[in-house]
Amino acid sequence: MSLQALSKYRSSPNSSAHQVIQTAQPERLPHNHEAEMLVLGSIIVDPNGTLSEVIARLKPEDFFIRAHRILYEAILAMHQQNMPIDSYTLLNAIRDANLLGEIGGHSYISQLMEIIKTTTSVIYYAEIVRKKSLLRLLIEVGQRVIDLSLEETRTPDEVLATALGELESVESLKSPLVARPYDYAQPNVRPKTQQVENLLRERDLVLWIGPEKQGKTTVLYQLCVSLASGREFLGHKVERPTRVTYLDFETEPEDLQFRISQYERILTPYEFLLMKENLEVILLREELLKLDDEPSLKSGSPGHRLLKRLITEAKGEVLVLDPFQEFATDVNELDNQDVRKALKEIQRLTQGKTYIVVHHLRKADERSLLKINVDFRRWSDRVRGAQAFKGKADSVFGQSLVDDDDLGSILYLGAFGKRLTLDPIPIVDSEQTWVWKERLSDSSLKEAESTLSEKDRALLNAIREVLKSGGPMLRSEIAEKLPKGVSSRVTLYRRIPRLVASGFLKDTGDGRLMFRQPDWDEL
Repeated sequence: MSLQALSKYRSSPNSSAHQVIQTAQPERLPHNHEAEMLVLGSIIVDPNGTLSEVIARLKPEDFFIRAHRILYEAILAMHQQNMPIDSYTLLNAIRDANLLGEIGGHSYISQLMEIIKTTTSVIYYAEIVRKKSLLRLLIEVGQRVIDLSLEETRTPDEVLATALGELESVESLKSPLVARPYDYAQPNVRPKTQQVENLLRERDLVLWIGPEKQGKTTVLYQLCVSLASGREFLGHKVERPTRVTYLDFETEPEDLQFRISQYERILTPYEFLLMKENLEVILLREELLKLDDEPSLKSGSPGHRLLKRLITEAKGEVLVLDPFQEFATDVNELDNQDVRKALKEIQRLTQGKTYIVVHHLRKADERSLLKINVDFRRWSDRVRGAQAFKGKADSVFGQSLVDDDDLGSILYLGAFGKRLTLDPIPIVDSEQTWVWKERLSDSSLKEAESTLSEKDRALLNAIREVLKSGGPMLRSEIAEKLPKGVSSRVTLYRRIPRLVASGFLKDTGDGRLMFRQPDWDEL
């Protein structure tokens, strides 16, 4: 391939890799504009680290957007001629081919670079582009089969043979993902692996409990967005982007749109793209209006058929049922035996998925004097059907607002289970439960001090003194300047993300850390 080959885009303004793109409504064909931009932007930013991976997966015709095909073909030609690839050389190549107007001008190359925060996900984006390209090829094959059938000059066997031959050619273009996000073996032949560091494992049953109207859905959506996008959740690493299906009986469409607008404001472009690809939200209020029966776990009922269809068709590896009582209207929540049967049926339907069941405390106990931050395990006994739920669950997450005379309502989140313990920590102020916020509000930081252990308090004070003396620093710089005996480097690196997530420390965006409230008195 040479740069002269780009002249075909001048001689044929409507040239396309697949003729089907020239149909009446090409915008309806499968494609992902953002993924194509992210692939090209990653190559321009880091050609040495990304181009070989992309070349192994994509050809120019795999790009749906004409400008993107031009740019990618120019990159391939430059690569074959051992030319350096960067924004300047690429711009010159496009200008020399008189195609600058075809790609939207020199500013478009700058735009591709600006959206890139990291190039580590380029394989994932390339696979999205490839999948969309294969779908367009299948549409093209289908159209050709239709055309042959309408001609009526061939026998059905000849048309079928042609169709099978073309489908085999499409099949030969498929290649397995090098790093397939959702590829896993049979559940009964592999151990559980972590989905969220020290919090969530594959195929776990998770009980998420708390009083009504205190932000359970909000925090769960935050967890699901973290799972889908690969973003840390409250300082805990998400192992990989994961497909999530959220079956939601309570959220209204306009509330969901508001949540999405908040996530788009906070997430980076590639995190938001991952979220849209991996998070499936099914709002069920309208679905129920079409049904004469309520959701049920009694086999054979219309409600059971609805529930079975929703669960078995869910695309996610993680499945959220919010809230439990809406999925099991025929279950007596105070009868432990009834609850066990219900959970067993849900587990059968979920077929090895991780599933999170949202449940409420008994209403009579919602305003109990016993608080979540005083005795979490005893507090969790107040959930309806507690014995059955806690006996069956792999882990229990609880959240509740705790009133403070000085600070107002503080939302606490805690967890315990067979392999984890997360002492209740304050995470968001009650007035901010509708906004993505992974660190404490300013008014809650004082309250958070009391949750620190003596060692963490000493470590935080030592970090503060180091930062006061030298301003924002990298973790390695902090480790070098900490007094001996305060913390090992390993412990420091492990604790810093938690202190950042909690709001005590602030990341300046370039990997450096600063103290969030330097005006405070000593802790």
